[in-house]
Amino acid sequence: MQQELQKVWEENTVYAEPVCFLNSDKDCVVSRELLYVPSKILRVESADGSHIYEEGKDYTVQGKKILRTENSTMPVLSKDDYIFPFTGEQYTEWLRLPDGEHCMKIYPDVIQYQVLVTYLHDQVWEGFVPENVTALLPRTMQILDQKEHLSLVFYGDSITAGWEASGCDEYAIDMNSLEEFHNFCHRPPYMPAWVTLVTNTIMEHHGHHDITKVNRGAGGSTSLWGCTNAAALVNPQKPDLTVIAFGMNNLQDEPEKFEQEITEIIT
Repeated sequence: MQQELQKVWEENTVYAEPVCFLNSDKDCVVSRELLYVPSKILRVESADGSHIYEEGKDYTVQGKKILRTENSTMPVLSKDDYIFPFTGEQYTEWLRLPDGEHCMKIYPDVIQYQVLVTYLHDQVWEGFVPENVTALLPRTMQILDQKEHLSLVFYGDSITAGWEASGCDEYAIDMNSLEEFHNFCHRPPYMPAWVTLVTNTIMEHHGHHDITKVNRGAGGSTSLWGCTNAAALVNPQKPDLTVIAFGMNNLQDEPEKFEQEITEIIT
């Protein structure tokens, strides 16, 4: 549990950072950069942990990049599988690339093309550092300190519902019917949904297991959907604490609209 929820801005070990190799042109395989420049590679493996890749044989390291060797056994996502001609039609499952000429289809099994990199680094984090805001949650903290029952509700989109989490075991919500369904996935590396990771960590940190978790995430939902259905889906649970996590499906909304809808959900 500690590895999945590590503070990447504090620690010098990064666990299982994913890299995906894309065939961008006929003879060009590219990947994204790692978060840090590795000082030592500890492990490079397939997403399910079944294959370990060897430095020099399968890959080399250049700055923040893992470079795939010519005869590597590491998987490559073909350009034909993820890029299609842009026709001007509204494909809700596609994202326009920066050049504006194509759209990227969200690949349903992209995890099989991911390689996980565990490494050490010597760099100092220069990005955003979250603050401890438990002082803003005095009622929740009092419940935990006094070992009373805590009711948690997580309300958001498909990420909250646990879609594509390899070890998902969530009872989430169908966006259209508003009915609860079992969102279950059982495949290596068996990563739980983040709502379970957070709930279990709260239990471990406070030594308190009298906590109820209710998942009200719905795949494809927006903050507007959240406004419309909060009273029906969240209020009956009478939560002590509600975690609101919309936004990934609001990419084309103005910030002011998004802020207004989140505020309405809270209200």
